[in-house]
Amino acid sequence: MPEKKVHKMAARSVVMPAKAMWRSYFRKKPTRVITILLFRDAKTYKHWAKKLYKNTDPPYFGYYRPGDRTMVMNIATGTGTLVHELTHALIVYDFPAVPLWFNEGLASLHEGCRVLPDKIIGVVNWRLPALRKAVRSKRLRPLRELVTRKDFYGRQRGLNYAQARYFVMYMQKRGLLQKFHKHFRDNHRGKDAAVKAIEHVFDAKLEKIESDYLKWVMTLRWRSR
Repeated sequence: MPEKKVHKMAARSVVMPAKAMWRSYFRKKPTRVITILLFRDAKTYKHWAKKLYKNTDPPYFGYYRPGDRTMVMNIATGTGTLVHELTHALIVYDFPAVPLWFNEGLASLHEGCRVLPDKIIGVVNWRLPALRKAVRSKRLRPLRELVTRKDFYGRQRGLNYAQARYFVMYMQKRGLLQKFHKHFRDNHRGKDAAVKAIEHVFDAKLEKIESDYLKWVMTLRWRSR
């Protein structure tokens, strides 16, 4: 890519979102360098993923390598995944024991967002139709299972992403996301820590919260371009 474009992308899709996340959620910043590799198209992305990391089948959009703190991105797909993976790279310094459902839920919220100086606002994105379909067909797992079981990357992986993303967005809509993150981070102990944290910030039982959340989901609309 032209150098000017790289600098512009870094300022808008790395520096601005990082500052917004530190102001909104994270009290601790990275203590080691995080490397971000942006490739202009699928061809160069796949070539260098293979050459540098022996990855012959990289994810379509991009991915984060926590072992060496490196983000590898096909930026031709847009900057949403860049902010998604940036969330993963930053949250572990603030919340090392963050459970997968919240880690992926918050990161997925940021893959479709508006970035302001002091916060990031997630907006409706392409994950909604699958979630609405699962709600209508009664195939959606109970929220209690999503936040307590350790099978996020299991058989219903795609649906788990959608369910977690829109539950995090529901907390955002209710003005509770920052409060939840702080309380959950500071009180993450035991198998039912997530349930207790959710019920604490909402001041209601999980089943009531879930019912209201799903009703809200069914009011949302998304149209592909």
